[in-house]
This record gives sequence, structure tokens and C-alpha cells, in this order.
Amino acid sequence: MFDCVKREIRPSADQAGYLSKCFGHTRWYWNYLVDCGKSKVRAKSYADLKQEGFDWLSEIPAQALANAKLHYQQAWKNVRTHTAPPTFHSRRGRQSFTVCCQGESWLQGNLVFVPKLKSGMRIMGEAMPNKGVLKSAACSLEPDGKYYAPFLFDCANPEPLPHTDKKIGLDVGIETFCTTSDGEKIKLPNLKDKEQKAIREQKRLSRKAKGGKNRRKQKIKLARAHKAVGGARRDFQRKLSKKITDENQVIVIEGLATKNMLKNHRLARAIARQGWRQFAGMLQYKAERKGRTLVKAGRWHPSSRICSACGSRGTRKPLSVRVWQCLDCGAIHDRDINAAINILTAGTAGIAC
Repeated sequence: MFDCVKREIRPSADQAGYLSKCFGHTRWYWNYLVDCGKSKVRAKSYADLKQEGFDWLSEIPAQALANAKLHYQQAWKNVRTHTAPPTFHSRRGRQSFTVCCQGESWLQGNLVFVPKLKSGMRIMGEAMPNKGVLKSAACSLEPDGKYYAPFLFDCANPEPLPHTDKKIGLDVGIETFCTTSDGEKIKLPNLKDKEQKAIREQKRLSRKAKGGKNRRKQKIKLARAHKAVGGARRDFQRKLSKKITDENQVIVIEGLATKNMLKNHRLARAIARQGWRQFAGMLQYKAERKGRTLVKAGRWHPSSRICSACGSRGTRKPLSVRVWQCLDCGAIHDRDINAAINILTAGTAGIAC
């Protein structure tokens, strides 16, 4: 099993200059591969490029260039799953490069060493955990001006949690983040203050002259405001996904096509701020590690139209209808709780626990 630990690093001025060179050379090689792909010209390896006048590529680790090519090849493989082809990388925004760590010592206490950089960079926070064999490390520069280093470990599979008979169905929504089949409604934390700050910083950015130093400073402030919003959302989702996977053996969620739902411009902003897909990903990997079962109900399952008491199927209901009564059995349902129960029923059909 692979596990990733991401920590902030604090490079010195000289170390930051070397990382900037690594970011730039890796980005150039990636854009070279993309340009060859668009021009339908066979791309040359970085070793051949070094012999043809691009000897400055030797200033950075060869592993960074090799991994850039592997990422480019993987990007084209992902096109088969309806993702966009690889595009050019900009010198603005997030920058990163990856190196392999097999058979070499990269971590020494709270220092991380990068090839061709003699001094170690300081790792912030508590001591790095010994999770297993270090496979790869990456360095990234985020838009807020901070440096981070994700470390990928190959560790032993954890022991699964004790078996439990509890099952749960989750119905995600806009007014409430998700509703459980047990009748609990969980709301997203109040992010209004953080979102309003991001809006104010965006307005201030629009008033700065392009190309000026004050505009670059304002971009960092805006990036930090957006990071605060995303960080609060991720923290909530991590804690909620941990609680759900700890307490339930079978978890059933909706198989939503979020990308298509975002095409509804009336609800796109409200849907995007929930982060349903990110939450589903957290449930997926936590369930695998803890020996739980995660099931996705069918995308077209009419969970809001079926009566959970008698199973009769009613007509389509607008989003404004939050409580409705079954015409066959007379049961009165809360729309979200009823949908969560139907999702659990549909997902656990045929599963033996």
C-alpha cells in the first residue's frame, strides 16, 4: 500500500534559486513534449537534447526530466477516460517536479535533500513518520508563495477495523452537505467569511496595474484567501469521512455526474462549493484501508421519487418540494432522508455482510 505525507519546507535563498531552476527546466521539457505532440513530431529524449546544445538541462536531476516524460505519457493514457489532452504549462501558478528515492537517503531528521543540492531543506512541523520505504519525493511551489514536499511511502497494509453490522446511505445535497439514512443532516461549516474575503481580495486585484509589483503581491494574498476556503472544506470532509468509515461496515453513496451537473449555471456555484467528488475520494481510500465496503448507487436511480415505506414510484418533484406524501400508502417523507434510505437499499441489494 502506498501512503503520502505532505509537509511544508523552508528553503534558503540559494536553495529557492535552485528549486526555481528545477521548476523551469522541467516545465520547458514538458512543453517541448506537448509541442512535439501537437506538431506530430517524434520527441527526443532529454539525453539526446543535452548533446544537441541543450546542455543546461544537466543542471537539474535527470530524474525530474524522466518523471516529466512519464507524467506526459500517463496524461495521454488518461485521455481514454474522457479527460483533456495534455496542455502547455505556464510559469505562473503552481510549479513542481518529482524525483525517485529508491536506494538513496533523502530524509535526515527534519531535513530533505534534493539531488545536486548539497545542503538540506528544513521540513516544518513534527518529525517525519517512519511509514516504510520512501519511493519518491516532489517539490512544489504553490500560488501562495509556500514550498511543499509530498513524500510517497511504500508501507505495509494496515490491519482492518473490527467488523460491524452497521450500514449507512448518504444523500448529498446543497442545503445540507449530506443526509444519512439514520435521519442525520450534516451541514457544511460556515465558509461565508472566508469566501467574502476571497471576493474582496479579487476586487483589489482587479484594480492593480498589470505587470506591477503590487499586483504580484495581491495575487499571493488572493491565493492565500482561496487556500483558507479549501483548507476549511477539506478539514471538515476528512473528519466526516473518518467518522463514517470508522462506524459503518457498508457505505452507499450516489454515483453523481458532477461535471454534467456543473453545466446548470443556476446551481453550479452551490454545487462546486460542496466538494462532493473530493469527499467521495476520501471515503474510497479510507474504506479500502479500514476493510470497509463502499458502494456507489446507480447514477439514474430515482431515489427522490421512490417511497421508502412501500416502494411505489411517484412523479418527478422539483427541488422546492422538501416534504411529500406517498399517494399509495400515505407515508409522509422528508425528501433527503427518504432518498438516503433508498440509496442504502439500492446499494446493499445482493451484498452479504
